[in-house]
Amino acid sequence: MAFSGPDKEYQAQLEVISPGRLQNSMTVGKMIAGQCSPRNTLIMEILRD
Repeated sequence: MAFSGPDKEYQAQLEVISPGRLQNSMTVGKMIAGQCSPRNTLIMEILRD
């Protein structure tokens, strides 16, 4: 899906940039198991709704 502006066309996408390592005791195994440990709870709440 694309959105058009006056001089530009924008794709409907969300770009996520990782700030680096996993935080605290989070591991890839825990993520696969469904555990989460959000860095920014406000963004998490907005995206969840």
